[in-house]
Amino acid sequence: MYAFIRDGDESIELHCAILSTVADYRMYAFRPDGRITTNRGRVDDRAADRTIATPARALRELMFEPGKGTWFSAVVTVTAEGRASVSYNYDDEPQLSVPFDPVAYKIDFEKFPRDEAHTPEWLRQRLAEAVELNKKRAALPRDQWFD
Repeated sequence: MYAFIRDGDESIELHCAILSTVADYRMYAFRPDGRITTNRGRVDDRAADRTIATPARALRELMFEPGKGTWFSAVVTVTAEGRASVSYNYDDEPQLSVPFDPVAYKIDFEKFPRDEAHTPEWLRQRLAEAVELNKKRAALPRDQWFD
């Protein structure tokens, strides 16, 4: 991420939400004058996706704990001086630019299972929604699944 910092930036933040089949990455550069440049502006989010996606997914997999699951989202901050910090979200529904399909949560839950005590209510709801969606989609031609 340090490579994305440009002259005049104080820091850069990566907000990522990752499931087994989908991900959402947003990068922000912070300037001394208080301005924030988003990944839709100066920072090329497609380059960030290519640079960050593989290591982020690998880290998420390595951090999996049987019964407890793994994190859903993270915020990585890197300063112009080269300091870095990370916070991981294991329990709250990720804040996304576009909502993930509930079936993506079901696929992720099968890969990174959690026991009852570590399954938040919002995730239980997404899993139930996935079951219902799969039933509805089974009756439709595949090209109509997301209409």
